[in-house]
Amino acid sequence: MEERIKKYLLGLLTLYISLYIPLAITAYSSAWYSLATNSTIQSYLGTETVEIAHTNLTQFFLHQKDLYTDFWSDKEIRHMHEVRIIYDILFLIGALAAICIAINIWKQKCSFNKKTGYINLLVIGILSLLLPIFPFFWSHIFHAALFRNDLWLMLPEDLSYHLFPLSFFIKSFSAIIITGFLINVLSIWICGKISQRIPSK
Repeated sequence: MEERIKKYLLGLLTLYISLYIPLAITAYSSAWYSLATNSTIQSYLGTETVEIAHTNLTQFFLHQKDLYTDFWSDKEIRHMHEVRIIYDILFLIGALAAICIAINIWKQKCSFNKKTGYINLLVIGILSLLLPIFPFFWSHIFHAALFRNDLWLMLPEDLSYHLFPLSFFIKSFSAIIITGFLINVLSIWICGKISQRIPSK
């Protein structure tokens, strides 16, 4: 019973890591911001402005620099501070999950259960069903659950209104889902190979 719990816990941690890795890329990579930004927006704001804003934001999330007050409004800065706190918490959970997975693999005390891998794929498949209703989910569920204010509401005078339209978050969410799915498929294959080398108890 204890061994089974460990296997399912390892599967849950793998699910978290598989979704956190692409989330971290979309959050901390200015390259992703540029890739997911519409060319029309770059033309409207200017390529240099967009690049500076993207770099500044990723540096802020990485605790390397403060947000430029001549780029971002006070409302935007306050909201980005809230977002960074969430990212920091997710990072700590991800680090702990990675450590637990590494320890289990190193000690080889809990072989990967393929069933948990398939459950992970099922969960990610269910998450993908949010895509058709993403605008409603994003505005009425996601932000309502995470924030107790309306600082996240972007106005035309805000830089983030132009940099991060709804299409940007749809692309980011899609990338997280697809990458998470592929990571779990790879995990099933790799851990299946590892399990074959570990004598069954």
